Amino acid sequence: MRLRILGPLAIAGVMAIASAFGTTFADGEATDADLSLTKHVSDASVEVGETVTFTLVVSNTGPATSTAVTLTDPLPEGLDFVSVTSDSGVCGEASGVVTCNLGQLAVGQTATSTIVAIAVEAGEVTNTATVFGAQHDPDDGDNSDSATVEIGDVSADLSIAKVASDDEVLVGDLVVFTIQVRNHGPATSTNVTITDALPSNLDFLAAVSTTGVCSETANVVTCELGELGDGEGAVVFIDAEATAAGESVNVASVEGDEHDPDESDNTAAATLMVISLEPEEVDLSITKTASDNHVLAGEHVVFTLQISNVGLATSTDVIVTDTLPSRLAFVSAESTVGTCGESGGVVTCELGDLGAGEGAE
Repeated sequence: MRLRILGPLAIAGVMAIASAFGTTFADGEATDADLSLTKHVSDASVEVGETVTFTLVVSNTGPATSTAVTLTDPLPEGLDFVSVTSDSGVCGEASGVVTCNLGQLAVGQTATSTIVAIAVEAGEVTNTATVFGAQHDPDDGDNSDSATVEIGDVSADLSIAKVASDDEVLVGDLVVFTIQVRNHGPATSTNVTITDALPSNLDFLAAVSTTGVCSETANVVTCELGELGDGEGAVVFIDAEATAAGESVNVASVEGDEHDPDESDNTAAATLMVISLEPEEVDLSITKTASDNHVLAGEHVVFTLQISNVGLATSTDVIVTDTLPSRLAFVSAESTVGTCGESGGVVTCELGDLGAGEGAE
């Protein structure tokens, strides 16, 4: 068939005939832009706590350039936004909706956007994205695409608690930390590990656990507990020596291989005060009385010596010496603590340790 077109009516006839075949022209040029979207997911089956990547490819098959191309992807419940990148335009996220302003796409051109999300709730979720441009799209049936993800729940909620044997210790004292770990499920937690970095004023002595093994390197205690089933727990005991005065905050943490839905209870701390008692804080005193101030030659006289520690610290290896005058001959000596002896008219009593407030006679 031959068609002869003359004048303005001829132009209108061209537009009418072309529109009948699905393409719109303006001033003799095509204005339609057929956009399409394909969406792929990196893994159709993930667990809570794992990430999933969606790859979205927008294509323009023309016949015209598409301008103001916009891609939108509202993430479904069960997925939380992590990041988005694109090889065209700019992307952003607000309230779980990812939007990419891709700009202009020429005929045959594509734009690829990548969205990363994290699975936060178990169940099957379907993620649908849509693309549109400023031009008329003769086939908008391929402007949306979806990807379905099955989210499983193998989360294991670990918790840790920690106490010290005493809130206040002296330099040189032993302190024992008791750490309790429990798995609240619902899944078994594997490769459960406790880490405890002892403060600088505590020196490691030993560590034992009711399950698994503990080790220490550079004052950092690591206990590998293995697996803890739902409802199971373990107890760790760490012995340390207080070496310097000051507040000591000892923090321990626990982790396993599985996703932990509540990490707020994965660390625990125990605080104690280490006190240093200097030597001058040991205050010894002695008083001495005689049984009689006037005696005759050959008579006995008894001397009573009272020793007290009125300081704040224990006095160790306390020794009392008493040199008898030349006119007195030693008969005997005894003490309420320790032992006494005499040599060359000098009486020596080794009393041992006297704690704060303690005494001897």
